[in-house]
Amino acid sequence: MVITRTKGQIFGYIKDSIKARLNSWKNKLLSAAGKEVMLKTVTMAMPIYAMSCFKLPATLCKEITGLIAKYWWGEAEGRNKIHWCSWDKMMKAKMDGGLGFRNLICFNKTLLGKQIWRMLRFPNLLVSKILKAKYFPKDSILNCKIPKNSSWFWQSIMSAREVVKGGVLKRVESGKSIRIWKDQWIPNNLNGRPTTMGPDRGEEQKVEELISHFRWNRNEVYRRFNREDADNILKIPISLSSSGDKHFWIHSRHGEYSVKSCYQTLLKEEKRKESDARGESGSSYDDSNTQIWKTLWELNIKHKIKLFIWRCITNTLTARESIFRRTRQGSPFCSRCGDGIETVEHILFHCQQAQKVWKLAPVQWDGLQNQTGCFKQWWTELVQARSRNGGRQHIALTANILWQLWKDRNEMEFEGKERDGWKIVHKASTEWMEYEEAGKGKKERSTSETEEARERAREEGREEEDLMELQIATKKSAEGKKLGIGVVARQTGGRIRAEWKLVERSSEKDIQDEAEAVRLAMLKARQLSWQRIKIINANKQLIALLKSGKGDNPNTATLVEDIQALANLFQMCSFEERTSSNMTLCNHISLYALSIFRDDERFFGSP
Repeated sequence: MVITRTKGQIFGYIKDSIKARLNSWKNKLLSAAGKEVMLKTVTMAMPIYAMSCFKLPATLCKEITGLIAKYWWGEAEGRNKIHWCSWDKMMKAKMDGGLGFRNLICFNKTLLGKQIWRMLRFPNLLVSKILKAKYFPKDSILNCKIPKNSSWFWQSIMSAREVVKGGVLKRVESGKSIRIWKDQWIPNNLNGRPTTMGPDRGEEQKVEELISHFRWNRNEVYRRFNREDADNILKIPISLSSSGDKHFWIHSRHGEYSVKSCYQTLLKEEKRKESDARGESGSSYDDSNTQIWKTLWELNIKHKIKLFIWRCITNTLTARESIFRRTRQGSPFCSRCGDGIETVEHILFHCQQAQKVWKLAPVQWDGLQNQTGCFKQWWTELVQARSRNGGRQHIALTANILWQLWKDRNEMEFEGKERDGWKIVHKASTEWMEYEEAGKGKKERSTSETEEARERAREEGREEEDLMELQIATKKSAEGKKLGIGVVARQTGGRIRAEWKLVERSSEKDIQDEAEAVRLAMLKARQLSWQRIKIINANKQLIALLKSGKGDNPNTATLVEDIQALANLFQMCSFEERTSSNMTLCNHISLYALSIFRDDERFFGSP
């Protein structure tokens, strides 16, 4: 595409397509829940293709957002209805009180960031080679200069560079491509770089200079870095392979860049800036607010009722008082009882009809009568009951009663119909019970879980002499610097073949220490030419990572990849979690290993 200065006109077709699509939908035929689904899955997906390659003008993003907002709030007789809530609030995450509509400007950045990640992870792709030859032949894409005459495509990609740069660490494999003083490669440091003052001039130093025989050269590390940097560097495991250094995305669980993880990071940054601007900090009030939204969105009720409760909490429900306050039209008083101003609280708690309904309701909430002056406060107190027996079901039934009260009010307001209180309660109870029953289905085990169960059954049924169980446990010293590793090798049937007492430097993180112990045990098993092994460890999280084949941070990712590579060298290698109480001997050996200075190995019978 030839992108000139009139970018608004070039990308205007996106706005026109969205407008035509919105005009083709009958607004009155969709509920709020239906509109939310359509807007998120169809409308907001339409500009994705263009946003993956080009930075859209901010004015165009705002115009598209405006079209979506108008459709959401609706229109009557050719005129737009009142927007009861700003779209900025609705773009917040659901756990922060919004509805999770995308911020198109931030979303555009995350899509462009994915292109940068592809070039980092897959430098041999044709597009990566072409762009490197044209724009950064002698440098990294994260550090290259942007030519002033570069295409709009390249300028768009580079606009997301800082977003990606802040979340990328280099994982140490060989260390040949990692620059000590310029690259981000130390996980425990704030920005991934050394805090030690580097040399002013001279040849660029590489991390490979600090590595000797697949281990850190401690003397060299302590000579070049301050104590804090040196300790953090020595906690980084060195890969057993000599492959190239890899990139790790720190904002996702398994180190791979995803649009979702980057978008959530940008939203958190926006939230932090807002808090700093208001002079606020994290507090228990913020936690309680999060719990309000978490409980609401997890309730087993219809989505339209969740949206209704959301509008009640955010005070955006179209009660008479709200309409009068915004337009100065009509009367703010309740049309049913005429005793008070019609607010959300009046409709749901104080009106004569509401009081009748709550007296007939099958669930009663003692102590909440004093909170009915503010719906948000009332709901905050209500969600405290979620942890009690049947608490979530009772909250769900209460939400259904609130919904039926609102429907009854609308029938009275617009159709002049009035229902008896017991009919409202019966309708709410019936709908709640039907929805509960519909959600109760037999949860069939997934195929993977079934296959794992079958595999375990097959393994347990085998009584082969050559299957070796390696029970592995670790203990840290009181100072946390020394790691004692205990390994017990048993043949199937319970006969002990070997005991290993190993000493290593602790990373001060349990899962990394356990992974290091597993790697060492597998190396020794391989040296002994054992062909069929089962790794047994008490760390549930580690076993899950080993089965998935992916680490949850740069350090564990290196260890997990090494363990997977070692596993492929055996005829059979499996991983099993076992409680620490069933590994008594192994635990004693790991504790004893803390008192020795050199590894101790004992064999029983021929190894």
